[in-house]
Amino acid sequence: MTWAWTTSPALPTWCPSPGSRPRMPRSSNRDARKDTRPVARQGAAPVRDFHGVYVPVPTPFRGDQVATDRLKANLAKWNATDLAGYVVLGSTGEFPMLSEAERDAVLVAAREAIPRGKAFLAGTGANSTLHTIRQTKRAAEIGADAAIVITPHYFTKGFAQAGAQVRHYVAVAEASPIPVMLYNFPLNTGINLEPDTVARIAEHPST
Repeated sequence: MTWAWTTSPALPTWCPSPGSRPRMPRSSNRDARKDTRPVARQGAAPVRDFHGVYVPVPTPFRGDQVATDRLKANLAKWNATDLAGYVVLGSTGEFPMLSEAERDAVLVAAREAIPRGKAFLAGTGANSTLHTIRQTKRAAEIGADAAIVITPHYFTKGFAQAGAQVRHYVAVAEASPIPVMLYNFPLNTGINLEPDTVARIAEHPST
């Protein structure tokens, strides 16, 4: 099942993407057939339910340095609420402005502060497919529950093509040990993921 975090007016803010179809367990029980949670690939770890309200976490600084102690303090306060989880290193987390070492420090601190009962989504997008894969694998090693991946956009003309978008996201999904969520932010990227394109990407079981 594909999930899209989107700022496009064509879709709600957080929703199952158009064309995605959750696979139902085979059962004669009617309640079981109504279960719409995403299903992991055969042999993979169960995929958690990502429904609920998530905080896009800001990255705190002290001067020019990432303040991981302040990040942990903020998360400790939010942990006392009924939030379903957190999006770390999204746009609010200023991920494009951080070095790989700073991103790593933020993710490590977040994993230490976020309880296992709340979902931990890590922004791993970059302007190349290989870099995105590397960031996604690292987030999985640290313990993120899913990766949220923005469309590469430096070469806007190339990545505005649906075929390039599909190849990128499918390559990331193939290499990723954790579920991949699409992050559609055309205001900043200049590129919009169209519903038909999202549906094509959704055919991959890891998205």
